[in-house]
Amino acid sequence: MLDRRDWECVKAHGIDPEAVEAQLVGFREGFPYLDVVRPASVGDGILRLDDSRLATLGRRYDRACGVCRVVKFVPASGAATRMFRELFGYLSSGEENRVTAEVLGALERFAFYDRLRRLLPPGASPEDVVRGIVGPGGLGYGNMPKALILFHRYPAEVRTALEEHLTEGAQYAACGGRVAVHFTVSPEHAGDFGRVFDAALPKYGERFGVEYDVTVSVQKSSTDTIAVNPDNTPFRNGDGSLLFRPAGHGALIENLNEMDADLVFIKNIDNVTTDSRRGDTVVYKKALAGLLLEVQEKIHGYLRMLEEETPAAEGVDAAEAFVRDILHVELPEGFGARAAADRAAFLCRVLDRPVRVCGMVRNEGEPGGGPFFARSADGLVSLQIA
Repeated sequence: MLDRRDWECVKAHGIDPEAVEAQLVGFREGFPYLDVVRPASVGDGILRLDDSRLATLGRRYDRACGVCRVVKFVPASGAATRMFRELFGYLSSGEENRVTAEVLGALERFAFYDRLRRLLPPGASPEDVVRGIVGPGGLGYGNMPKALILFHRYPAEVRTALEEHLTEGAQYAACGGRVAVHFTVSPEHAGDFGRVFDAALPKYGERFGVEYDVTVSVQKSSTDTIAVNPDNTPFRNGDGSLLFRPAGHGALIENLNEMDADLVFIKNIDNVTTDSRRGDTVVYKKALAGLLLEVQEKIHGYLRMLEEETPAAEGVDAAEAFVRDILHVELPEGFGARAAADRAAFLCRVLDRPVRVCGMVRNEGEPGGGPFFARSADGLVSLQIA
């Protein structure tokens, strides 16, 4: 299916040939489903925090801010094409759909309206307006990263999604007056990001009395996926070369792994709100971080005990209870009957890994991931976002 030139192209892209082979097999035979055991719920994998606990955890994080290296990590390389697919559909078919009608009917309410109005010709038709929003001769939003789109309008200013993350970061990720924010960006828009940073960092730094330390990275081409035709044969460009497509946000784990930080807040670029509604965000972000620090401290204590030459049996029992009841990892059947040394070694493998604490919102039927107990390839059942 692939010839020598194709494999040279694969290697030049930085992709492991075995990974491409596995992708092609997956397209032909199907990819395995996640082995979901049951959904997580309050009391079974999900912890509901009351006001007192929220405040206690928030204070714990505030105390740690002076000694922890904190980074706000924002996946921001995604283009907004999907956000505007109905508008593209209208331009392609000429038939107005529900979303296009809603956009045109509420145009003046959008943060980008004033900028759009200056670009439109007198007496602009609905088609002119839509093309002005998504087209290259107008705002060009159809091919622009979500980070650079004007999201919110305030009485005295409008803000991009990127600026809202800078604002948010100053309110819960400031440590010693410094706010470290890392954005993943698309290479073709790096210059646009640079221009926004040049204008925004001094502005928001002065407003909140902080100094921003902003870094960027690009999604690695080595995580790309080979594209295929409907018959699962490799798709080729006009010159016969293979086409590769960027993988989803999961591919950014390599970018995340390169962060030099003790604690990382992760939040997608378009998951932002306005000043008047940000209070809960700040409270819960700090509480999540405080909970992570609390759990991490206990993990480190158990690991020190388990790595002793002869760990105490009661200590192993306590570590087992912590893994089962707090981390919600379901241990293999008959685990408690194993020798203490075997249990200690197994628990070390479970505990010696990064800690992830996730905030959950109520499932109200919207698309997106949710919390489940899932069984991994080694048979271990644990909490996952699916």
